[in-house]
Amino acid sequence: VRVWVPEVWDVIEVAVTPEQTVAQVKGEALRRAVGEQADPDQFVVKYRGGLVADEALTLATLKPIDACVVYYGAGAQPDVAKLSGPVLGHYAENDQWASPAAARALEQKIRDAGKDTIRHLDRNSPSEIRNPKSPGFPSASSTAA
Repeated sequence: VRVWVPEVWDVIEVAVTPEQTVAQVKGEALRRAVGEQADPDQFVVKYRGGLVADEALTLATLKPIDACVVYYGAGAQPDVAKLSGPVLGHYAENDQWASPAAARALEQKIRDAGKDTIRHLDRNSPSEIRNPKSPGFPSASSTAA
């Protein structure tokens, strides 16, 4: 497989088998790209655009994303046609950037594309639900997201 390592702006070729874990492939790619001093915990793995949360999975068991969560991102304009599963949105009632109105508009855009979506609005959340410096952090929305 080819592994892109943004920190060195390079694509690394790694020979793999279906039985290898994501962590093993990650480790080998990092060794080739930046040497033994790389701390694998400082890097993430993405597969087809989605974060791989369980690096103990083998390459044979990886599957494409079948659902997603968006939080503090109503201002984003995703290509909803590419969504392959339902979308769960977490928003803060007092947020000016990702406002409830912007969240509703994004929800409607997703529904208009024929996709399922659920919006959760945290009424007691600070305006920046993922900012650790924000008053009231962590909130119910930041923890759930």
